Amino acid sequence: MVKRIADGKCQYCSDSAPFIDKQGEPYLEAHHVVRLADGGKDAIENVVAICPNCHRKIHVLNDEADTIFLEKIANDNKKQLECTFSNIKDNRRIYNQIVFKKH
Repeated sequence: MVKRIADGKCQYCSDSAPFIDKQGEPYLEAHHVVRLADGGKDAIENVVAICPNCHRKIHVLNDEADTIFLEKIANDNKKQLECTFSNIKDNRRIYNQIVFKKH
């Protein structure tokens, strides 16, 4: 899901994905802000979509400033997903009101 939210751009450096994969999708990697091995959740509020270079950089340097920045992005991903689902529910409600004339 975060790869869709990222829309082909690295959420760390903002560059376009380095290539298109065999499925025709921009190649980005999912990165867990808090590693699963360290108790991080496998949930949208802990995942960002980043290019391979940034992914390696983040793991090699293990910089606290990067982690803080990525936590903000992951939280923004969660908010965007919640907004999308809210819009889907609203659209479904409006559709039902129109089609089935429910008020």
